[in-house]
Amino acid sequence: MHNEGAPLYQYNKEADTSLNGVISSFDIEEHRVVREKVEEASDEIFFERSEDFPGDGNYYICYKPIIINGETRAVPSIAFKWSEFRSSVLSELTKVFIIIIDGLIIMLVLLHYFLYRKAIQPIRKIQSVVREYTDDKDSSKVISKMSEIRQTS
Repeated sequence: MHNEGAPLYQYNKEADTSLNGVISSFDIEEHRVVREKVEEASDEIFFERSEDFPGDGNYYICYKPIIINGETRAVPSIAFKWSEFRSSVLSELTKVFIIIIDGLIIMLVLLHYFLYRKAIQPIRKIQSVVREYTDDKDSSKVISKMSEIRQTS
């Protein structure tokens, strides 16, 4: 296959301009997957991630070799610039991650509060009542304080 470059048609929905049929330099040695598929004369569609080809940024390129008489004659491709898409996805994922972390922190604070109110605080009160009982041995006082603990928890 003779390498003369890759004719490109670039389209940007935000801009009114496009480059139609511009030949970009394409060194097949820099594109290992393309070289292998051309050598195999495989007509299956394949993909490649590329940095700075056909332009500045990160591209995801789909290739479809055209085989004639068992020989690869052309490899048309479609290139998708995913730099902006990637940065927007990463931005959204960062926001989601922050929201999840905030939610977990709020849930941990609420869990700590309820555990303290329902378990730790009554145990501390019981511990205090037992200590008082060991000093004064007044069982009626213990019964009244224990019933207070049961009613508040």
